[in-house]
Formats: sequence, structure tokens, C-alpha cells
Amino acid sequence: MRLFVQIAQSIVEQTSTVLEVPISITDENGVIIGCSDPERLGTFHEATKEVVKIGKVVQYSEENVAGRENVLPGVATPIFFQSKPIGVLGIVGDPKDVIKYVYLVRNHVEMLLHETLKAEAFSLQLKAKENFIQYLLYQPPMDNKEELLNYCEMMGFNVEIPRVCILIHIPHHEIELNINQRILKVLQYDMYQLICKLFNEESDDVFTAINIKQWLVLKRVKEDNKEKIMETARKALKIINQFLVNHQIHSKVLITIGNCYSGVDGISRSYQQALKLVSISKHASHTEAIYSYSDWNALTHMLLEEITPSFLNSMKESIGRIANHHNSTVLIETFMTYCQEGMNMSRAARSLYIHRNTLLYRLNQINELLDINIHSFEQSMFLYLALKGCELHKDF
Repeated sequence: MRLFVQIAQSIVEQTSTVLEVPISITDENGVIIGCSDPERLGTFHEATKEVVKIGKVVQYSEENVAGRENVLPGVATPIFFQSKPIGVLGIVGDPKDVIKYVYLVRNHVEMLLHETLKAEAFSLQLKAKENFIQYLLYQPPMDNKEELLNYCEMMGFNVEIPRVCILIHIPHHEIELNINQRILKVLQYDMYQLICKLFNEESDDVFTAINIKQWLVLKRVKEDNKEKIMETARKALKIINQFLVNHQIHSKVLITIGNCYSGVDGISRSYQQALKLVSISKHASHTEAIYSYSDWNALTHMLLEEITPSFLNSMKESIGRIANHHNSTVLIETFMTYCQEGMNMSRAARSLYIHRNTLLYRLNQINELLDINIHSFEQSMFLYLALKGCELHKDF
């Protein structure tokens, strides 16, 4: 078994470190494929065939191994996979001392092999689903739309069902890049199972990885249940964060949710909305971990990101005098708070911990500097967006 050969040394290193006893693993042909002593790797172990033939634990004393090449005292046992022996595990030492480890270690090796094979199979399945979803999200030209619909039907994916796109974003740049690939695949499998458990309520829900940083949920929506989806997302956020902590991954999860649509174009549109929210979250001043496209705060940030450089330059000309004022920081903070408090003077003064007259004095300064009527909703809205836009684009 090729997979067994690929992971044997990794299994030996993990197990022998814990038990502090020398271990070796041979394949069914007697070649040592994992060993605490690297110099023995690739050498022939003549006792393998007799252990496989006997089919049970064999003890080798000093007298038993005398004169036998590359056979050390200890205990050997066949390793079984799907009820067939695929190799032999050897624990080196006095049989009386190491016999107590043999069943524990063999069970551990067989469990790791089973988990790894399961993760490998899952990885292949996930890759196939990922390719399909990528094809669906980044649609080909319109003249291939019929081909895409046929592809969806072949994959058993009903595009006419209303769905929302939920992106689970995990910044993997903080994960150790040299992590063992086998462990990474097992971790990916565990993450998939967790996401399915947290979000799977309908048979038509779809789950897959988009890339190393993002997981995608295409969730069926039967009715306008935005609050239910948000509640599910909040619960999932806590559990996934704890999952990462348990696996010593120092990263915080971000969940973004697009609007509900049906059809091929709708799925792609919802995904693009969720993806846009990931970008917006990086510039948001607050530290929320869940963003929905139906949230007006998120839409405000989106509007600011859409400001063109030419329009931004025009706004800078209009508000330049406040930016160049010696007390600009205080004046800008005062005005922004005034707007955020619904242009209510009393609430703004309390929020800033200043007297109402002080607030009025500062707002009058802004009036004089910009020739603006701060009691006008339209003019205040323009100034607010201009200041937020400059802040976002780091032009002040």
C-alpha cells in the first residue's frame, strides 16, 4: 500500500517520541519503511514474513535473534488493514519490558492509517467538489450557460433552489507553514465535518473549501429567515474559534453572508457579495466577526469603497480647510460623533463627555471653515461620507 509507505516514518516518529521506545515498521515484503534508527530505513527485515504468516504477536529474545541479520530483540505484530496484514510493527527491547506496549501501539498505528486514508479519500472528493463550485462561481461566457446547467444536473445540484452564500474565512497566514501535510489533511477533514454539523439543515446545502483560507456554504433558504441564519452563524463562530484553539491554530474566524438568490447568476452574485464583505471587514473600524450583505453598516462601508479617486479628489478640495486646521482631529471627531448620534446635540455631547455649549462651539467652527449648514441632513451626510472616504483611503 503506497499510502502506508508514505506515512510510516511519520507514524514511527510520533509514536516513539511518546513511548520513548525504539519502533520499526516494515511493509508486507519485509522492507523497513519506518524506523527510529534512520540507518535501517530501506533495509530488509527477514522476520517479517514469519510474523505475517503466524498472524499474531511474536517475541524475539536475545537467543532468538542470535545470528540473524537485521533482527533485534523485542516484540513484533502484524499490522492489519481491512482485515488483511499489510506489514509488521516491531518494538525493540527486552520482550518482558515492551510486550505491554504492543497492542496499544498497533491499535494506534492502525487508527492513524485509517484516519489518514479517510482524509486522503476526502481530500480527493473535496477537490472534485471544489472544482465544480469554482466553475459555478466564476461562470464561463453566456454561450456556455447550457453546458453549465447540464454540468450542475450531472452533479445533482439544483440551481433553481434559493440559496445564500456563507463564507467562512480563516486567515491561514498565522498557521505554521511547515505543518505535516498528513496532519493538514486530517485537520481539513475535521473542519469539513464540523462545518457540516453546524450548518447542515437541508439535504440541498452544499459545503466545500474554496481555497486554503475560505470555506463555502451554499445554504438553502425556504423563507425570509435572516435572523435564523445570523443566529446559526454566531453559534458557528464560537465553535469554530474554539476548534482552532484546540488545534493550536492562532487565527480568528470571519463569517460573511450574501443575499438570497436562485439560479446560476444568483449563486455567483451572492458569493461575490460575501467575498466583498471579507474585503470590507479589513477596513472597518469596529471588530465584528460576522458581516451580512443586508446589514446597512456593511453597505455604508461598501459605498465608501466604491468612491472613485477623481470624486475623492473633489471631496478633498471641499473639506481641505478642516483637514488643515490646527485642531482638525478634535473637530473631525466631534462632527463624526454628532452624525453617528443621529445629529442629536444632547446625545453627541454625552458621548464626547463635553458640555453641549462646547459641542455647539466646535460645530460652529466647522460651519465657518466649510460654509456648511451642519443642521442640514444632506450637507452633513456629504461631509460625513467625505471624511469617512478620506479615512478609508488614508488621504488624511
